Amino acid sequence: MDVQRQQVVEAFPDLDAVPAGPQWAFALRRAKTIVGDRFGEDSDMAVMLYTAHLIQLGRGAASGRGAVTSETVGSVSRTYASPEAGSSGVGLRGTSYGAQFLSIAGMHTGPLLLST
Repeated sequence: MDVQRQQVVEAFPDLDAVPAGPQWAFALRRAKTIVGDRFGEDSDMAVMLYTAHLIQLGRGAASGRGAVTSETVGSVSRTYASPEAGSSGVGLRGTSYGAQFLSIAGMHTGPLLLST
């Protein structure tokens, strides 16, 4: 599948608040370039997760918020360790989407050296 914004929003409805536009085009292109075909049958999910990660980072930057440290979906809540003050090395673990992307990446490629 050629992953598009609609598939990402269907998988992660909270991102529907971010309108279609250059941010989505950049995020999708970057994700597709990084993932390529290295993730086999998980490639589409990896593209969606990396795209969602970039969009979420953009949402945080636009609102003045930092890394996601907790989230609630329905009745389930998760809390993450927050980065130390002044830390710029949050990277892919800075969002729950990035952390999930790393999990998939680890199954296919071993450790990745990527920047957000």
